[in-house]
Amino acid sequence: MAPKRGLYNKTRESPVVAKVDLATTFFKRLKGLLGTKSLEEDHGLFLSPCKSIHMFGMKYAIDAVFLNKDLIVVELVENIQPGAVSGHYRDALSCLELAQGTIKRVNLEIGDQLCWSDEDLTPARNRLRNDLGQNWTFEEKTGDLVLSSKFS
Repeated sequence: MAPKRGLYNKTRESPVVAKVDLATTFFKRLKGLLGTKSLEEDHGLFLSPCKSIHMFGMKYAIDAVFLNKDLIVVELVENIQPGAVSGHYRDALSCLELAQGTIKRVNLEIGDQLCWSDEDLTPARNRLRNDLGQNWTFEEKTGDLVLSSKFS
């Protein structure tokens, strides 16, 4: 998976992670981080759709950030260990998997609003829309990625 772009915390006006891989197909979500030895501190995996995660077959702990359709944090799971299963979060549409300790390091809290960041938004928007499918659109005024209204 090639890294796409980073995520920024609009609420706290601070970066969350510099590089994000997208897992938006069944097989990419199924594989997730399996087979990796670690997750770099400035790297994350964005799974969508996703309301829960499992750590079966994993060799290291991670942090997980569950987000709703507007990229608002609905749940935080710190230090989820190999073999564990997260809760099921019905308000979540996606999950951002991060290196262990990232939630605390970047001061994420439930209710924080995240947004995609990229210096050149046009190519990134097109790549992201292609990766996620046509159900996702960009809010023209803010540049935020949102689920189209027919799926909200």
